[in-house]
Amino acid sequence: MLDQGIISPSASPWTSSVILAPKKDGSLRFCVDYRKLNSVTIPDAYQFSRIDDTLDSFQEAKFVSTFDLRSGYWQGSKLWDHRLLASLKWQCCLAYIDDVVIFSPTFEQHVIGLEKVFQALRSANLTLKASKCQFCRREMRYLGHIITQNGIKLDPDPIKSVRNFPQLKKIKDVQSFLGLTGYYRQFIKDYSKIAEPLLQQLRNSQKGNHHLNWSRKCTDAFETLKKRLTNAPIMNTPNFEQSFILELDTCEYGVEAVLTQE
Repeated sequence: MLDQGIISPSASPWTSSVILAPKKDGSLRFCVDYRKLNSVTIPDAYQFSRIDDTLDSFQEAKFVSTFDLRSGYWQGSKLWDHRLLASLKWQCCLAYIDDVVIFSPTFEQHVIGLEKVFQALRSANLTLKASKCQFCRREMRYLGHIITQNGIKLDPDPIKSVRNFPQLKKIKDVQSFLGLTGYYRQFIKDYSKIAEPLLQQLRNSQKGNHHLNWSRKCTDAFETLKKRLTNAPIMNTPNFEQSFILELDTCEYGVEAVLTQE
């Protein structure tokens, strides 16, 4: 890192702790705890692509490849430069944090897309970790989902966490559970209606009542969300050449809107 110019010697009286975090392959990741420094730093509110928009772009994707940058945290600033993949973004590739995904409706187009992305990465002197790259797959895990030729389905690994989620005993448990299930809310019809008893617990806590007032309705909501997610349907990507149907519904505590196609 010193030779590559990523770090440099410093004689500052202020220091930050170094942490060596284990990776899945048994090696160690060099990390620095910059929480105190971040607390007095003006944040750079970089806007990442919306995950929903990212998933929608896989319409008609028959071949998918993913790249993972080597030491992605240190190379990420180059990848996040919009100019690097500007001409390719949303057409045949996407970049989210340090992950690059290439998608195409035909094998021939996929090869062309791979060549263009390789050229862009090479021009920026970015290197990939070969062991974490996958090429020309028919199915691909991406951002907690599985991209297939027939649509998008849930990755079973994070869904196991939902299935095995322990009984909610405090407000933080409710927040964690709703955060996990809310990430996949587009797969659950009437999500807000089902989750209303749990959402009410959060609203009560914002008013100063941090005690969890568990009820039968809370139990039903908890179990229903777990069941719906573990039996979620495959989500089709939109076809922008066909018409859309907007379905609306309201109740005393919510509004629902679903954009559908025949």
